[in-house]
Amino acid sequence: KFIESLDDKQLESYLKSKLEDCKKYAVRSSGVGEDGANHAFAGMAKTALNIDKDNVYAKVKEGWKSFFTDTCIEDMVKVGIVVQPALLIQEMVVGVQKAGVMFTRDNSGNLTIEGVLGLGEGLVSGRITPDHIIVRVADGRIDYRRALNNMIKIEEKSQGGTRVAKISAEEKIERILDEDTIRQLQKIADILEEDAGYPTDIEFAIDESGNIFVLQRRAITTFVQQEQIEEEPLQTVEGPVIEQAFIDKTIEMLSSLSMYDEIKTIVERLSNLPEDV
Repeated sequence: KFIESLDDKQLESYLKSKLEDCKKYAVRSSGVGEDGANHAFAGMAKTALNIDKDNVYAKVKEGWKSFFTDTCIEDMVKVGIVVQPALLIQEMVVGVQKAGVMFTRDNSGNLTIEGVLGLGEGLVSGRITPDHIIVRVADGRIDYRRALNNMIKIEEKSQGGTRVAKISAEEKIERILDEDTIRQLQKIADILEEDAGYPTDIEFAIDESGNIFVLQRRAITTFVQQEQIEEEPLQTVEGPVIEQAFIDKTIEMLSSLSMYDEIKTIVERLSNLPEDV
């Protein structure tokens, strides 16, 4: 009730009061229902990294609006699922040197790890090819494949935001993740999968002291589908009524938003899409 009573400037001021001057933040898109057991929309909306507190609110508004681009709405129409906008403001890990993603189980039951230099943005966006590591479940053997063609990494700027930097000659030669780090990641993967009760996709970052930070965890959709893990029912529809049902629910959900008129135009246009969309 308190938050709902604030106007735009008051809300920005309130948010700033909860943040610290000397820290940087990530504004991550994290829609409600974005990653369910039977579907995934990870990365569908905008995330901003290394943002100072004076610019966080602007990035929140950009991130919120990015849920309603043509691409996002079309994806939701196709699947028949309404992903309600949500944003996570997360303190940035200082001095990230390496980052990556773990999949606690692949098709053979092995742990898969992908790692890049710098921030994980380059990996998640597909801009940078990661080193690819498989830890065999049968005997713990590590298979390591280097990505030797990378020339760049994404790193934080001291004044905020990110930039593209060239990889040094030494960085091109060395493995991104050594064996000790891989074994630490393996332990983390085991703990998080056991806690979740199903295979998980884990994003991590490593600072200059070698400390590992888990940034987020979500279900690996394909495996959870196969194992038919139960989850909270989603707002789904099937058959030829998918478009109108989605539109009705979306308009209901967006009716209180200041950007409603703009989004309504997009949604109404999508109502005329052919049935095979």
